Amino acid sequence: MNRAICTLFVLGLVACGSSAAPEPAKPEVEAPAPVADVLRRTTTDGGLALTNLSAQIASAERALARSPARLDLVKTAVGLLLSRAQFMGTYTDFTRVDQLTREALEVHPDSAEALLVRADFLSTVHRFDEALALLARAEQRGAQAQDERRATYWLATGREPERVLALREAQLTRVRTFGTLTALAAARAAVGEFARADALYVEALESYRDVSPLPVAWVAFQRGVMWGEMADKGAWARKLYEEAVRRVPDYVVANVHLAELEHEAGESEAAIARLVRLREHTEDPEVASRLSSFSQGAAQARYRSEAESGYGQLLRAHEAAFRDHAAEFYLGAGRDPELALELALENLAERDVPRAHLVALEAAWVADEKAEACAIAKRARRFDWNVNLQAAVAEYGRNCR
Repeated sequence: MNRAICTLFVLGLVACGSSAAPEPAKPEVEAPAPVADVLRRTTTDGGLALTNLSAQIASAERALARSPARLDLVKTAVGLLLSRAQFMGTYTDFTRVDQLTREALEVHPDSAEALLVRADFLSTVHRFDEALALLARAEQRGAQAQDERRATYWLATGREPERVLALREAQLTRVRTFGTLTALAAARAAVGEFARADALYVEALESYRDVSPLPVAWVAFQRGVMWGEMADKGAWARKLYEEAVRRVPDYVVANVHLAELEHEAGESEAAIARLVRLREHTEDPEVASRLSSFSQGAAQARYRSEAESGYGQLLRAHEAAFRDHAAEFYLGAGRDPELALELALENLAERDVPRAHLVALEAAWVADEKAEACAIAKRARRFDWNVNLQAAVAEYGRNCR
């Protein structure tokens, strides 16, 4: 499996959030519009790439059936399953990875490798404190220092932003690869250095030599999230999401983000058609959630019920990983602002990042908890580089003392 693809599920932890800035900084939003198609060459067909990914998973499972105790086979299967979940929203893959990593640790209780593969799963489902504890245990059992894994977990939770930047800058000085470039790009985006982050993402694409479209689409999505959800550059984000789905048409979260922008632009029919097409091969309830928001009448009710069922299952299985998106659903189409606020506040307690503040602020306002909204708005002002969050602070915190 391509090394860049192997790392995507770990790097993807920060796709929807960012950490606290070490220093208050003015947002870098005056950069030239980003070029979406940086690679300017053909990659493998996106549908074929996902079909091949599933075929690799099937092959890995057959190998595991023959030799279930082999850690190298467990690691391969885990990386493939988490990559498929990231692109296709196949969240039952999380259940399989949970099983594989638990059993590996039971069979190899003193293995640093087993501890690390379990930590990777726990971090993916946002059980960060447990993951960090396993990193420490792995180091005690002879693993080399796990600074990069630790930095990824810190970045996703808003911890130690200065150390994350220092670690990733040092790593890039040692070796300049697709992985180290995108890792530093994520850290810079998370402190509002959007132009510098974008330049690193572009350099990563320019250094890419493989034919798989998955890393290319992933970078386009990361850039879209940065410009659209942190710098309030929706038009720039749209071009990047379009590039992501051009490379991988069934990339679920990229399609969802693109559909949101299409809907906002008055292109509701296109947005609905885009999401309806995805429903047949994804388990991500955000598709049904957005369809409920975009639809009316019986269709709206049907999609709302489907999203509620999906989020209910995911919250029971992996609550920490889905609190923020479930909160958004209950805040809107799910019509339960009190539950939305409960989930958003739990998420905020675990992740001190701008997105968590934004969802919690909106939930508190809609739930008519004005004192809570004001308290959140006050804390959120320190993220002064995040344009989207500051717009919400201005709107919901305008009457706060």
